[in-house]
Amino acid sequence: KGDQYDSIMNYSFTKACLDYFSKKTLTTQEMSDRLNDILARNNNVVNDLMLNLLDSHDTPRFITEVSGDKELFMNALCLLYLFPGTPCIFYGTEIMTEGGGDPDCRRCMDWKKAEKAGNSETVRLIRKLADLRGNYNLLTKDVKICAKEGMLTISYKNRRTDLELRINNEGKRSLRVNDKELL
Repeated sequence: KGDQYDSIMNYSFTKACLDYFSKKTLTTQEMSDRLNDILARNNNVVNDLMLNLLDSHDTPRFITEVSGDKELFMNALCLLYLFPGTPCIFYGTEIMTEGGGDPDCRRCMDWKKAEKAGNSETVRLIRKLADLRGNYNLLTKDVKICAKEGMLTISYKNRRTDLELRINNEGKRSLRVNDKELL
């Protein structure tokens, strides 16, 4: 009909991740509130189609924004893959390509580094999260986001799935699916 967005690049999600993981200007409760506010802006169908990203050709690389902190970076990847919508990995993010503001964020892909990182911890995490998304129907209507015991908690419950991701700004994370620990 043309009276609403069907999907957009979800830079509101990106900004929330930067504020929480990099700038540390949000408490866990404030991050939970921000993510819920992002979901409240659109209906569930649109939220399930949003393009969520940590970085792009127009932004500094996320690994640079978290000062190379691999644990915070991996926490952000978990959130990216388990937040409603479609996760988008900008080339090189999977191998922790650094880069500041434009044009530094557009560094060429380091294929030698990519070959070496083919089975790195980060690449294995992304594969595991992608498989998880492919195996379970993670829809906005089933999600609950809250702050619980100092951890940002994202949970999905439906007939097939009981999933809970818990992360914080200290680099700690856990992921449980149907009573099985995955992380």
